[in-house]
Amino acid sequence: MTSRNDELPGLRERKSVRQVVDSNQSEILSRSERSGSLILQPKAPPGGRGCVEHYYHFLFDLLLPLSRLLQNCQTNIEFQIHEFGPYTDYLRLVYGDRVRILPREKGKMPASTISLLGMNPFKVSVSPQEIESFRETIFDRLKINKNPDIDRVLLIERMPPQSYFIEQAVLPGAGAQRRSIPNQEELITRIRDMTGKSYRFKNVCLETMGFKEQLRLFSESRVIIGQHGAGLGNVVWMARKKAVLEITPYGDRFHFRVLSQLKDHRYVEFKSEGEHALVDVDTMAQSLDPLLDRKNRRLFNFKKVVKV
Repeated sequence: MTSRNDELPGLRERKSVRQVVDSNQSEILSRSERSGSLILQPKAPPGGRGCVEHYYHFLFDLLLPLSRLLQNCQTNIEFQIHEFGPYTDYLRLVYGDRVRILPREKGKMPASTISLLGMNPFKVSVSPQEIESFRETIFDRLKINKNPDIDRVLLIERMPPQSYFIEQAVLPGAGAQRRSIPNQEELITRIRDMTGKSYRFKNVCLETMGFKEQLRLFSESRVIIGQHGAGLGNVVWMARKKAVLEITPYGDRFHFRVLSQLKDHRYVEFKSEGEHALVDVDTMAQSLDPLLDRKNRRLFNFKKVVKV
């Protein structure tokens, strides 16, 4: 089954929200030219939820709109952002020369503060060209090869969250606390057998990896398999026309289907029976097999797999 852009839920709403985001970016640029310095307060787009202390929202509700903003402003403009958790270091790594990090805010925000609206593609209309420009910009700044000659198959394993996300986060919870696969080892064995010598298979725990390492790994990958969760946001770093298999119990969270369409990835939605349910390995293998076919180079294709 194929799916076009106009068949994705909420397209009209996303286009409307994009107008608000563009207006926000214009206002920031205008105010920064007058003042020379602004404090940016990342904020989810209208109708959106989430906080940039979590990885998915760091990528799309902070790094993406900030990248677009910095491309359009003068280099002498100073933007400042308050610390927002563990991924503050990722921001320093990418834009430490353009953005000054302030201590975590306490009390009332200064008058020089302005909201920076997010661009989460699940809530905001974003073009494939903008997604590719975002990838190229971040790769250039981190000096990462955009076209490595490696074909990996990655399986994402969710780990228990860092203590920050339990004790300090504005929105507590992350990782395996939210979703997990009890038979991960069985899944690893089957996928390793399926890939054989044709691909470099790797089971990855992203919580233990640095930002540059994650970007390199996903840029080298042809097929990504993972549960619904922030780690799948890394499909944005893959080259175009690859493949994604999302294991999800949800019927209304299209984040990674939208991202896959923007990247022209083949996409399979594999329905699980719960957030911590066993995965039917045989059915999953049947869904994965076509994605491993090197001759199949079709553009975005959406397929939903439901265990009967």
